Amino acid sequence: MSQHDRDSRELRELCAARDAARAETNRIVALLDAANEERKALRAEVERLRPNALRYEFLKGRMCGADFDWNENGIYGLVFELPKNTAVSASCDDTIDRAIEAAKEAK
Repeated sequence: MSQHDRDSRELRELCAARDAARAETNRIVALLDAANEERKALRAEVERLRPNALRYEFLKGRMCGADFDWNENGIYGLVFELPKNTAVSASCDDTIDRAIEAAKEAK
């Protein structure tokens, strides 16, 4: 085999290795892009759920009673202590948010 043939074969092998490395790099970049999109979606989900987590943390330490047959119809009920003068509405979220604000003002 001539030097030219050996050099050509080596060059083809190097080009094939380079092409394989580029393909692997592209595959990894695509995986990273997908992971970044998933991370963004998860962060958005965390932010969407954050207000509910704060409400839960507020209520968790304020449960003061439970009724396992409320109004004698088999409904389980929980009772939470809210700061005095908390405006109560039909919206559970709004009521809890007002109670959180009232608790902050009372400090």
